Amino acid sequence: MAAADAVLVEFGANDALRGIDPRLTYANLDKILARLKASGARAMLAASNLVGTALLRYIIEVPPLATLSADEVVHLIAPTLTRYLTADAAELGLPDL
Repeated sequence: MAAADAVLVEFGANDALRGIDPRLTYANLDKILARLKASGARAMLAASNLVGTALLRYIIEVPPLATLSADEVVHLIAPTLTRYLTADAAELGLPDL
């Protein structure tokens, strides 16, 4: 199996909705990040943007986000997600994992 250069780790929302203890979620995330760091892959966390968008759109139903088409939402958030996933860690002010 080829090694990954980058990995997107998305976590937390389903655990929270199922009532799983956040300490267990964080412990699992720590294990995931440790394995990724040991493999040399850069772990990127984009969940905060995606979860925040979903929360505002579907749960709180904040206009205009709640009333935009799916294509319009993609057009709105894609540049930010792309930057989160492709920019150097230093550019984002993040530690290089």
